[in-house]
Amino acid sequence: MPVFTARNASVWEILTSDQFGGTGKATVYQPSTAKVTGADRYNANTFILSGGLSAQAVTISPLGVSAPAMLILMQMDYPVDIRTNAASDTVFLSGVTQWFMTGHISNIYVTTGSYATTFHVEVAGGSNATLQASFPLP
Repeated sequence: MPVFTARNASVWEILTSDQFGGTGKATVYQPSTAKVTGADRYNANTFILSGGLSAQAVTISPLGVSAPAMLILMQMDYPVDIRTNAASDTVFLSGVTQWFMTGHISNIYVTTGSYATTFHVEVAGGSNATLQASFPLP
């Protein structure tokens, strides 16, 4: 079974503009990265979810309870609500169009609005994987 490393890097950029509405001047760049090493499982899918779904399970197999997803990227073209690990979870993210996270997730459940939604998900992890995060401290 292959073992690999997956990494996500992002930059938080803060712009300052003037009273004339120019494009702004970059005043702050905060780079951050997250990496999973020793991952033995990976899944990437892009599909269309129908409008009006409630707590629809999104497949991240072969990742799951015994081999959780640890590095997760989700992108949608319309806002959705996301629950993790249990469809009946009362705590959820609302109005999500892009979400990157590290942690342990075994299941993803999505509630769509009234539009069909393109949904892209990438997950990496496994039972022996480890996470590393890097971010600037103030």
